[in-house]
Amino acid sequence: MVAYYSNRLSYKEVEDLVKRISGEKILSDQKIWEIVANKAIEISSKWEQEIVESQQKITKAIEIAPTVDIYEAQAQEILLFVDEVSPKG
Repeated sequence: MVAYYSNRLSYKEVEDLVKRISGEKILSDQKIWEIVANKAIEISSKWEQEIVESQQKITKAIEIAPTVDIYEAQAQEILLFVDEVSPKG
């Protein structure tokens, strides 16, 4: 609840809301900030792990040939990446 309302209200307003709903002061605005910050770190860590796993899957799926015969008649597909930096002429 505090994470949801902290996205819409200030921490002090969320503290007052919790007090109004529960009838007593359960959390301070500093504690609400701490809860929200820890939850954000937890979610960010999960996202980071998912990204790393996705990158590992992609890396395993893509095979990079060290040499490519660009004139091979039987080649089905060739991806050629250049950095657009080359000498003149």
